[in-house]
Amino acid sequence: MALGDRDHIEGNDSKALALAIALNYVKKISKILIEDYPQLEGWRDGGMTINNIVKQIDWSRYVWTSDRVKYSSVQAALSIIIPKERRDEIAQNSHRESGEIVRDTRQGIFDPANIHLVEAGREKGAATAKERGSGIFGLSRDELVAIGEECRDLGIGIHGMSDDDLLDFRRQGGEASYKQGVGVHSFDAAKRSRVGRAGGSAARDQLAGVHGLTTEELSAAGLKSYKLGVGVHRLSAEERIVVGQNTVRDKLGIHNLSKEDRVAAGKLAAIANGKIPWYMDGFVEPETGLQEGDYCLMLAGLTKYKFDSGPHKGQPKNAKIADALNDKFYSGEKVRKASGVINFLYRSRKKKEG
Repeated sequence: MALGDRDHIEGNDSKALALAIALNYVKKISKILIEDYPQLEGWRDGGMTINNIVKQIDWSRYVWTSDRVKYSSVQAALSIIIPKERRDEIAQNSHRESGEIVRDTRQGIFDPANIHLVEAGREKGAATAKERGSGIFGLSRDELVAIGEECRDLGIGIHGMSDDDLLDFRRQGGEASYKQGVGVHSFDAAKRSRVGRAGGSAARDQLAGVHGLTTEELSAAGLKSYKLGVGVHRLSAEERIVVGQNTVRDKLGIHNLSKEDRVAAGKLAAIANGKIPWYMDGFVEPETGLQEGDYCLMLAGLTKYKFDSGPHKGQPKNAKIADALNDKFYSGEKVRKASGVINFLYRSRKKKEG
């Protein structure tokens, strides 16, 4: 299309021509900027944003430069003098720094006063994305884990916060959510229990979260929480008592379990910590049909497993009982020890006494 036909162009053709002219002009300005401002690369490489670079330039020397043309011209110039890989790296660092400034000054979504807007936007966006299968809803669990690990390795998002900043951010967000009754704080006791149980079961089955930690790692995490004063360690003795009373009243956690369920949970916890319960279904001594705990009590009552003289006369020979248990139940492996037998017999006696 010849430029002389410009007066006869209408609608989309007119817009296309205007865009072509603008792009051509941007290319020319960008080349002139490279010659006039050799410091462009240094400015950008030093972390200066494109908007701030625009402000450093004397645009009075150039004609027909709208704000959009100014920005596009600088952007085009930088794309010529800086390799794409380096531009991407600079942009990522710039975005991170801008985000940290917003976070540190408690602006936008980091302002606790805006938590209700954030929640509303998150719910609406999640509903739309879930319906379309877009965003994180279009990713598999493995892909989500990979993204999380990459964020951790790059130190971005919450992974870029110090312990103090992260603690403060979580505390403020949690308190705002509690006051406004959003998130988990909008659930009644029954729903909290149901959702928590489902999430805990899934995490246990997948060995995720605390279920994927060793005893040593759990101990270290608990010690860190204590030092930082988070979770229950943030509460006073009086507040912990109130929380405990509310837990009993609302039948949450172990208080929502029957006696049989608590016993079963205790056995699972013991096994997870490398311990062996005294009572396990199907684990019996073949001749008597007794489970290990009952077999231990039987041995403790036999004369041959008691001292017949001395200061311990009439008391169980705990080491001998432990050896007998190991022979009967563990093929001679040193699983049970005298100390374990002492503790079991003591608890059994106290339980019998009521």
